[in-house]
Amino acid sequence: MPSVEILRSEQDLLQPDLANELVARICAAFKLADQAQTPDPARDSPSVWSDEGWCNRQRPLLDALRTGNIDTVRRAMSSFFSSSASYGFALGADEYLAITESEERKRRFIRDWIGRLRLIAICLGDTQLPNPEREEAGAIPHELNDAARLLASVEHVTGVPLHFPSVMESFGCSLCDTASPIPYQALSYYLVAANCVSLLGAGRRRIVEFGSGFGGVALYLSRHGVDHYTSYDLPFACAVQAYFLGSALGPNAIRLFGESPKTASRIDLLPVSALPHAAPPPHDLLLAQDSLVEVPADDAERILRLLLPSNEWCFLSIAPDFTGSTASWDGTRVRDIVKNIGGHRLALRFPFAIRDGHLLEIFLRNR
Repeated sequence: MPSVEILRSEQDLLQPDLANELVARICAAFKLADQAQTPDPARDSPSVWSDEGWCNRQRPLLDALRTGNIDTVRRAMSSFFSSSASYGFALGADEYLAITESEERKRRFIRDWIGRLRLIAICLGDTQLPNPEREEAGAIPHELNDAARLLASVEHVTGVPLHFPSVMESFGCSLCDTASPIPYQALSYYLVAANCVSLLGAGRRRIVEFGSGFGGVALYLSRHGVDHYTSYDLPFACAVQAYFLGSALGPNAIRLFGESPKTASRIDLLPVSALPHAAPPPHDLLLAQDSLVEVPADDAERILRLLLPSNEWCFLSIAPDFTGSTASWDGTRVRDIVKNIGGHRLALRFPFAIRDGHLLEIFLRNR
């Protein structure tokens, strides 16, 4: 496969003074959000309102954030993004080393990467690609050696570059005439952002997301020029998103918990614990990927009861739909929670093509 190679980016963060300023803001916002957590002593396990249970797997960075020391946080953040232990966020260097030490693993990773790119091209309407339902089972698409055309196709449809910022020592596949790797996860975020913008069309494009990973969808939505984006997540995750997006888009592109609105900022990163005290901004589309099945069903319902009243048009959910897809999933499906709450109706449901076992469901606000 001569057209594609696996690369790891060099760490290319902000200049030291800007990076220190960003981390100082992150520490201040994290302290406010961390203090606002309200664990329920009656529960046997921590809820989404207290990030202790989830973050125990990320203890070094969590502890660093609680020190408030800028140098300590910067070192811990760099280590976090370089580690595959950061499940759900990982862009990591150690996974890159594990893949590149074996030619067979390299070939498999490249094939999977191009396969996902090919599916995205099909989803976005590339008419030059054959219908996958008519191909022989197990056949290797002939487009494996045509990654450049696939990449050009999806970027032509969306008008947005798939280029991923050279931060956090991320790794992924790259065309051999460039030196910018695109992580495997970024392909999914790119398609989700394109779907959101396509649903909203040329009207107002105000988006709220619950459970935002490291901020990949926000990155691509910013390139689409959305009017405003707000993320709600655990305080720990908000810090990760702020570090990534502040590095990729510049510190002035984001507003953190406790900060005043800025003219230049179109991205707000807020803790989910703020929801009971301040309603989310009016928005045209609410997005949730996996996040609502990664928390207990009663927490998921409580979150949607707080978010959906401010949603003026559409709720887009991407989630697994089979038992056992995530270790903590109790089998509750998002559509059941929405039906129980009322106010929105299921308008469309179909498999999310690039993630096995996942459904994309679109709920529209009742008029």
